[in-house]
Amino acid sequence: VRMYGVTNEGHSILAHIHGFLPYFWVKAPPGFTPEHAEKFKVTLNARVKAGLNARDMCEAPIVDVRLLARKSIMGYQFDAQAPFLRIVTALPSLVATCRRVLENGVPVPTGGSFQFETYESNWAYVLRFMVDREVGAIRRNSAQFGAIRRNSSDGSSITSPGAQGDRLADRRRPQGD
Repeated sequence: VRMYGVTNEGHSILAHIHGFLPYFWVKAPPGFTPEHAEKFKVTLNARVKAGLNARDMCEAPIVDVRLLARKSIMGYQFDAQAPFLRIVTALPSLVATCRRVLENGVPVPTGGSFQFETYESNWAYVLRFMVDREVGAIRRNSAQFGAIRRNSSDGSSITSPGAQGDRLADRRRPQGD
């Protein structure tokens, strides 16, 4: 993610944000437990890799699958949480491929095949970052958390802030947890 801005002194800045991965949600199949997550990730990785084009090819398209309790606004019931899987992909372009695979049906560790309904799978990657990190457009934002790295003219990295730098996404605030 790239963020452009101006310092208090009026200098233009560009920050490259690293470490934020795209994700979306699916309702967990009946009987799915946290112990099933790793086996499901392996199965999903194989299915997604089979459906990739050369541009999106990578070794592990699915980075993480985690079972979490969440509320759905579909058929909302006050204080009723349901089990959802948060699926994290390696690239933003892999979300659509993964969504298509899941909607067509995937074998699940609890037995059989399950066709998943996806949630928040059509969010733009940059918008997802802005919402999760509470970054607003046309307002003052701060880059006080995370590490800042600036490349010097000889190619080495230095840690003082500069006019152009790289910023690592804050690991203290989990994405979607």
